[in-house]
Amino acid sequence: QYGHSHATVARSIEMLANLLSELGDVQDAAFLLQRALNIRERVYGRDHIETAATVVNLSTVQCRRGQYHVARDLFKRWAKIFINSLGHSHPTSVWALHWLDRWPEGGAPGTRVGKKKLGEKKQDLPGGTLFVEVIAGRGLDAMDDGKSSDPFVVVQFGALTKKTPVQKKTINPVWNEKMQFALTEDDRKNGVMVFQCFDKDVMGDDDEMGRMSIRVSDLPVWQSYRAWHPWGDGEHSGELEIEVFIVEDKPPQPPKVKAKHHPGSKTVLQQFEEKQGRLNKRAKRAAEVEMENKEQGYREAARAKINQGSELAVKREQRRQ
Repeated sequence: QYGHSHATVARSIEMLANLLSELGDVQDAAFLLQRALNIRERVYGRDHIETAATVVNLSTVQCRRGQYHVARDLFKRWAKIFINSLGHSHPTSVWALHWLDRWPEGGAPGTRVGKKKLGEKKQDLPGGTLFVEVIAGRGLDAMDDGKSSDPFVVVQFGALTKKTPVQKKTINPVWNEKMQFALTEDDRKNGVMVFQCFDKDVMGDDDEMGRMSIRVSDLPVWQSYRAWHPWGDGEHSGELEIEVFIVEDKPPQPPKVKAKHHPGSKTVLQQFEEKQGRLNKRAKRAAEVEMENKEQGYREAARAKINQGSELAVKREQRRQ
């Protein structure tokens, strides 16, 4: 109906790619996202804001594939599009530039490539907040007479325990329950979230329907993680869909360099600000030149009008005589 180069086709391909990515087929997801990106580039152009969403989605999938160099180049391109559209002072632009400083060439985001230098102090991960949303379940065990269940999920993180409401008579529940937990520096390294699903019973203890766990150190920072997870015990059927987002107390900061400052050691933000300053100076100079040219044109036009008026006065005087 729309042909091969239409924004609606690209949107449908992206939806299919996101589904494959959630199912773990990141290779096919990357192939489809690249195809959607090619369509958006033909429709909107390479540097359009509509193209940026597909660029960052492809960057995320390439990270999951382990293609960190390709993923970093895509993220850098996404950041450039946002900066050109929103300006370098926008919070999203500032965050993107800081995050690029924490993303080494050929490495995963937030990691460090190479051996630790002699005398270098180990940097502790800052604390923060862990935002968790228990979205839905599918294909859960039917605990009530083999027909349905009354499921709810209990989330345990450290000494804290939170749970979702009970969904009556279903094996495909939808909760959309949001919760948050405080993160310490130790939680960033050793914290584990435990998800347990139970069938609510009026009489007696609640029956367990599945259990799985996620380590906090395996989750990305300042980036949403959403996926379907099967139960890890191997005894129960079904899957649980969750979304997790980690926010650090301190925004990503570029590393401090004590050595003598060289031009090559500038951060991406510093390089961009210098380039922006040069562009502003050029634009200001161009505006001044344009204003001078306009004023010169006005003066010449006024002089020509005065000369024309003088000629007409001379002619009138000649006719009068």
